Amino acid sequence: MRATDQVILVPGFFGFGSFGREGKPHIIYFDHVIKAMVAARPELSGRIHVHEPPPMGSLEARVRTLQDAVLQRLGGALLRGESTGRGPRIHIVGHSTGGLDARLLANPRYRFRGEDRRLRTQLLRHLGTVVTLSAPHHGTPIAKSFVRGLPRLVLEGMSVATIMANAGRVTRRLGLPGIGLAYTLFQAVRPRPSMNGPVIDLLSGMDEETAREIERFRGMVMSDNRILRDLAPERMATLNRRLGDHAGRLVEIVTVAPRPSFTRGGLDALDRRAVYALCYACAARSDFRPQSFPKGPWLAACAPGTEREAVEDAPRANDGIVPASSQTLAGRAARIVLADHLDVVGHFEWRWNTTLFKSGAAFGRREFEELWRFVAEAL
Repeated sequence: MRATDQVILVPGFFGFGSFGREGKPHIIYFDHVIKAMVAARPELSGRIHVHEPPPMGSLEARVRTLQDAVLQRLGGALLRGESTGRGPRIHIVGHSTGGLDARLLANPRYRFRGEDRRLRTQLLRHLGTVVTLSAPHHGTPIAKSFVRGLPRLVLEGMSVATIMANAGRVTRRLGLPGIGLAYTLFQAVRPRPSMNGPVIDLLSGMDEETAREIERFRGMVMSDNRILRDLAPERMATLNRRLGDHAGRLVEIVTVAPRPSFTRGGLDALDRRAVYALCYACAARSDFRPQSFPKGPWLAACAPGTEREAVEDAPRANDGIVPASSQTLAGRAARIVLADHLDVVGHFEWRWNTTLFKSGAAFGRREFEELWRFVAEAL
């Protein structure tokens, strides 16, 4: 990695950078990820940036904004005509749909409206490694479930629950799904829209300014959900046939979590287990293509042991959002991680965070640090 290289982290749908200010409840999508990467490679300090795509906008809109972010980081290198031999490179690490954004930007066959092809060609010469983590390269059935089956209020509740990770002491005590459920019920009976901000404030213990930031973000989520249609498996199959093989270096990391279980744990975290079970069921389809479980080495700290056959039950096997078989283009993974979809970006159970899912994957701090060490060293 060169001294001038930069890294961009790209969140998935519902994705954001952060809310709040230092000294206040600080809500972060890539929770402790930058810290873990810098711990593994200190030279990355100050060179990792988080992109904020339109949270539920179309793939085209997301890729266009990612290109703008890459151009911003390249600065004057393109204007000076620097070659890739001595100029900076941009490495992209995308989680979930963010990984799909990065892969599409890196593929010269992917075109979008208003594109400057000459500029895009120059930009591609400066792209380094693309890392995709839990990416829906072949789409995900849960996208169709959101569009057709799950009510709008559930989508609203999940959007609030997702963005309120690490929101504060009240959130930690009640649990994220509890916050999302309470907010969903409030939305159904609210007397007037102007009360949204204070209610989030009340539920989470955060300051009013941050609460209103979140409310504006929620409005963006609910006003544009084109990404759900773009991620339908049929649409992604058509897109993949048109694009052909990926251009450049692609490192694909697969996440997969155990099947939901209500027989273990009693009443402990019942709300989070129920949310996980609902999402897992929506993503588990026996007719999903491709049907084979990806090949590749497991992350050392995440070997599934005796439950391996159940975990690898493709095409139903998934991480609560994306089928495991969707997370690689050609069925080969750089690493396979026993974790749910949000564990890997820092939303697992430990003292400094909270989580939306209770999947039983037993993903913790040791696994988290090993995963992001691997990502940092892959760049």
